[in-house]
Amino acid sequence: MLILFDEFPERVVGHLRSVGIDLQPHVDSGLLRIEYAIGGSLSPDHHGASIREWIIDQRPDVIAIDPLSSLMKPFGRAAIWPAVEFLLHAIRISGTTALLTSVTTGTEEESSLLHVSTIADNWVHLAYGIRGAERNRVLTIVKARGVAHSNDLREMILGSDGVSLTEVYPIDGGMLTGTTRVARMRADKARHDLEANPVRNDAGRLTRTRMQLLDDMAQLSDQLRRMDASDHAE
Repeated sequence: MLILFDEFPERVVGHLRSVGIDLQPHVDSGLLRIEYAIGGSLSPDHHGASIREWIIDQRPDVIAIDPLSSLMKPFGRAAIWPAVEFLLHAIRISGTTALLTSVTTGTEEESSLLHVSTIADNWVHLAYGIRGAERNRVLTIVKARGVAHSNDLREMILGSDGVSLTEVYPIDGGMLTGTTRVARMRADKARHDLEANPVRNDAGRLTRTRMQLLDDMAQLSDQLRRMDASDHAE
């Protein structure tokens, strides 16, 4: 089950199709049910009651709520926490796996607006890294309860063939992503290939030396011709 706040189901299905994920067959077959609501239209308690009714009616194995933080509008964090806590308790009792998203601001990137992270088993953080003229998505695992996990950053790439993760390129305490990462990796690979192949490296130096000598010889020949022409003129 997918519960959307402030985004129409048809638009979400279309957006996901552009990155190679087609939900429509699952919606048509009844395997996936999508519900839509406006976050600030009703109280958090009313939204929570509706979601609990959907869970009882559908008994889903997995429920995704995107974004749960939309319930704050216009009530604020403190006002909605009891309703959110009660909803999450009901989801856990039902045995349903919950995937919750929360939109954060720049000053709250390492915290959850609803403090759901304190009771969540896993916490994945997605942020934007800006370097040069590019904005790229960077993903990391903040917490994975009871499961070994990496603390490395990964660049998340959305393409026509789906979602993929690639390693970022560490540099001087920072990191490179996007086209700067690709360009740096190509340059480093070319340098490594030259260092690993001394024969090719020597051949390259010999070629450059030969070209320089030929250029010097051409210049000397030109000078000699000018000197000869000057002697004849005298």
